[in-house]
Amino acid sequence: MRRIYVTIRCKNKAGLQSSLSTDGVIVSNLPPVSASAQVNILPLSNTEYMAYNGYQKNKHTMRIKWSGFKDVVGLDSYLVSFKMDNEGDAIITRSITAEKQDITYLMLTGLDLKDGNYTVAVQAINKMYVRSDQVKASITISSLQPKVKSSSILHASINNRTVQISWKDLFSEDKDTFYEVSAGTFVGSADIIQWQETKNTFITFFIPPRIKSIKGLTSYITVRGIYANGMFNVVNHRINLSNI
Repeated sequence: MRRIYVTIRCKNKAGLQSSLSTDGVIVSNLPPVSASAQVNILPLSNTEYMAYNGYQKNKHTMRIKWSGFKDVVGLDSYLVSFKMDNEGDAIITRSITAEKQDITYLMLTGLDLKDGNYTVAVQAINKMYVRSDQVKASITISSLQPKVKSSSILHASINNRTVQISWKDLFSEDKDTFYEVSAGTFVGSADIIQWQETKNTFITFFIPPRIKSIKGLTSYITVRGIYANGMFNVVNHRINLSNI
């Protein structure tokens, strides 16, 4: 990389002269710097639960953001490619004009993706049209939904007014499953506990003081198993707390 200056001198017939120099122009064959660049795919959910950990159910839209590409000459554009892993050609390639902003967003729409692993790669292109290294991010498209096992049983125990509920093997699970639990005194209610999240297959809660007696008390338990793609399933149980 170097800076080149141009100087113009003008001399008249009387022998007097003047000159004017430019501020210089940078000439470089160096690519944009990508060492601090980050590319992220922002998972989209088809349900009220946020998709996370690089999974999503949505097969038609992909939301991407990136930042951190630098170049002393200045950035001209970005080249974005999106492809399924272990496949040949990119599904889509886009050239995006580089704006003067820290973070750039791109929404890919009209896709028709199948379940599998995908990678997006972003390259910065400077004003000398030299490309940076690719910076990548991955996502898994998954249509899976937790399944309720036919032999599913919810277990409960109580000690004074402390209740423990467990539901091991209630759902088909994967490593990213989490649960949302509520308990109430009538169907669909949550007046004992309200939508407690946990990665465990059990939860402990207390009968609130406003419920004076647990004699004859029936608790309606709702457990939702939720996958990282936002898909979920629900199990409802009715438990007579005075009988356990």
